[in-house]
Amino acid sequence: MLGGWKKSIGGGREVFTYNLLDRLKSRGHTVVLYVSFESYTSNKAFYKTLPYEVRPLFVFTLVAGRIMPSLLMNYICGLQQKHSYDLWQVIGSYAAGYIASGLSGEVPLVIKTHGEDIQKDAGLRYGKRLDPRIEGRIAYALSKADKVIGYTKSALDCCRELGVPDDKLVEIPIGVDYERFNNAAEKAALREKRGLPADRVVLLTVGRNHPKKNYAIIPQVAKVLKEKGLKFYWLIVGRGTGMLGEQIVREGLADMVHTKEEVSALASSDRRVDWRYVPGDELVDLYKCADMFVFPSLLETQGAVLVEAMAAGLAVVASNVAGCRDVLTQGKDGMLVGPRDAQGFADVVLCLASDRNLRQRLVSEAKKRAREYDWHSVIDKYEELYAGLVHKKTAVKKICFIAPKAYPIFCSNLKSKFGGAEVQLLLLAKECAKEAALQVSMLVGDYRQQPVEYREGIELIRAVYFKKNIFSQIYYFYRAFKKVDADVYVHTSLTPFSWVFMLYAKLRRKKMIYRVSHNAEADGGRSKKDGFFKYLFAPLVFSLADEIIVQNEYQKFALEATAKRKVRLIKTGYPIPAPAPVKKDIVLWVSRHETWKNPDLFLRLAQEFPEQKFVMICQRSLGGLGRFQATVKKARGMRNVEFIGYVPFARIETYFARAKIFVNTSRQEGFPNTFIQSCVAQTPILSFAVNPDNFLTAYRCGICAEGGWGKFREGFIELLNEGRARECGENGRRYAQEYHNIKNIVEEYKKLF
Repeated sequence: MLGGWKKSIGGGREVFTYNLLDRLKSRGHTVVLYVSFESYTSNKAFYKTLPYEVRPLFVFTLVAGRIMPSLLMNYICGLQQKHSYDLWQVIGSYAAGYIASGLSGEVPLVIKTHGEDIQKDAGLRYGKRLDPRIEGRIAYALSKADKVIGYTKSALDCCRELGVPDDKLVEIPIGVDYERFNNAAEKAALREKRGLPADRVVLLTVGRNHPKKNYAIIPQVAKVLKEKGLKFYWLIVGRGTGMLGEQIVREGLADMVHTKEEVSALASSDRRVDWRYVPGDELVDLYKCADMFVFPSLLETQGAVLVEAMAAGLAVVASNVAGCRDVLTQGKDGMLVGPRDAQGFADVVLCLASDRNLRQRLVSEAKKRAREYDWHSVIDKYEELYAGLVHKKTAVKKICFIAPKAYPIFCSNLKSKFGGAEVQLLLLAKECAKEAALQVSMLVGDYRQQPVEYREGIELIRAVYFKKNIFSQIYYFYRAFKKVDADVYVHTSLTPFSWVFMLYAKLRRKKMIYRVSHNAEADGGRSKKDGFFKYLFAPLVFSLADEIIVQNEYQKFALEATAKRKVRLIKTGYPIPAPAPVKKDIVLWVSRHETWKNPDLFLRLAQEFPEQKFVMICQRSLGGLGRFQATVKKARGMRNVEFIGYVPFARIETYFARAKIFVNTSRQEGFPNTFIQSCVAQTPILSFAVNPDNFLTAYRCGICAEGGWGKFREGFIELLNEGRARECGENGRRYAQEYHNIKNIVEEYKKLF
């Protein structure tokens, strides 16, 4: 656990920490508490009395946390690597949570918020979030946690404001020792022992004097009670309450309203503080002496004192504000009043003082409610949470997909190049992310996005910086690779750095799966024309990969012959939604502008059939600007051709749904995603040369011209026949469902994971 950030040791946050760890230790867990160096040196004697180990962080922790937080982050990551803890519980999202955020992905990380870190009120000048820089760090820390604990629903709402998704949020309240407060005691004897009057209504308020506690209203309420003739004794207990003395005297309330700055935290039988028994016996007695608990706070996270009062059998009157209304139900187990309504508070106190039946009913229900906050129940919830996370850590496989050019698929406003290989990895990643047993991330390139983003269940990590020099690229990628620390990596489409990816995985003893994206990768057909350095290292990539996936039988045969090793055939996968009832009125071509994709053949076809409407979706590739501009000019000069330079991936399906024929003019491909998209959309396929595993012919999904223009033209005429086109479309749909359903394809990958 990471706690004890400040020098003080007696605050509510610290008392909670000691109780939680003590009770976890008593249930057989091994616990270690890390505190700041400053806290440890100031309170070393106290820490040595605790029944579990307390260790300091390195010297000048607080200073380092302010000016060099990354140093502390790395230090804590080093502690995890050294000791291999099962889980880190961090108390507070800032600064401790921010410093511990580097543990994300390495070990289950739980951050417990406490109030000041997540709540803010500019009027009260309360909350760390008032500083925008700190607020950003708090949001970042919470985003890195596996689970974020809030005491109440109101606290969880504050976390939602900071962008924490619901599936990360857990409500666990502050615990109280219910039996200590609930033990029956003779009220008259206790009042005599603690010097309280026996013949007055005793009102109790507990808590430090802070503007958010709204104690300035107490003399106003007391003045109304005095005017109404109520005989009462109001005791306000807490640090700084003596500052109310002047106002109390000025209002003539000195014999009715009293303050007590300190009460002993010691159990009566022992001169040493036992934090399981905080508050001490004196304050517990004061609860039991009282008739009502009045709490006019303006803002709370939970208000542990409310639960203590309920357990002690007091009728509770509190402000109708966040935290208080999470604990109390109006009219059932307590009474809620407007926080600045002095008259309202006085009226409720007078009502309860005069209505014994109402008071007893509230007390009875309040005791039932307070039992839910007993430490035994609270520790049960922590154990359940921890066990689930530790089990998930051991059961969950971390899968990382390496696809530097995939990020634009997520962002419709980015018109950067990506291809079918990136689309396929994205589809696999999205489907894997639906599996509870898989934690999915993706290493992507630098498109000026945030370093880490979450999209559709996938953690996107900026890892490849295209514009940096080769040494910087390798450094930044290695840093991201090390941070992800996945169990399995999946990469596709050869790049000059593919061998580096493979080598990293091999050195860190991680499983690497390489997916062949193109026939040329299997047979080396393009190595002398383009991408020379990519293919130069291809043999090294294939030798380092633990598994090689191919898309079709040709790739399997060719690669096994060249790489001299076994490969695995897993077909391209695609989601199979219900068919859309859309009028099919266009002839469609979709691809990047590459020489080997022969875009001019599509325009030649459009010239020969001017009565048909052709749509050409053609994204420019990195090279060949002159050829691309020539294609654009030619296409836009044709009356029956609509040229579209870019369509976001999320909208491309609408074009396939409208297509009555899909045309592919490539000389060579692997198994194009566009073929499966056409089949899913019940669109027949006309291919100039590509027919992977002869599926167009074998399953009658379309026509392949085998590289001949005459046959290509005749096939187009044949598919213009509605009956023939419908037959091919229906066959294609059945074929896609049987062989390319992404759900089934992912099951094949899971066997490798």
